[in-house]
Amino acid sequence: MLNAYPFFAYAANADKISLDYALFRDNHGVVDSGNDLKYSSLFDAQIDAIFTAMSAVQYNNVLVTVSKTRWPLPETLTRSDQSSRM
Repeated sequence: MLNAYPFFAYAANADKISLDYALFRDNHGVVDSGNDLKYSSLFDAQIDAIFTAMSAVQYNNVLVTVSKTRWPLPETLTRSDQSSRM
């Protein structure tokens, strides 16, 4: 089971990751220089990173289920996070 939180990656790299990419909105996507795959969302890139890491240690036949993912509630955001969402 996997808990995926794209918000944490976005919050730590908001200067490099577009909010649209993090929120599944229309965007230009991001091409991974390591595999030349184009991802249309941060969530997809994170999930693929999990599969790539598991494959590297030869856990290719393990079922992965996303058990939890969410964006923080407005009251948990800091002022700088709130301004970046506007």
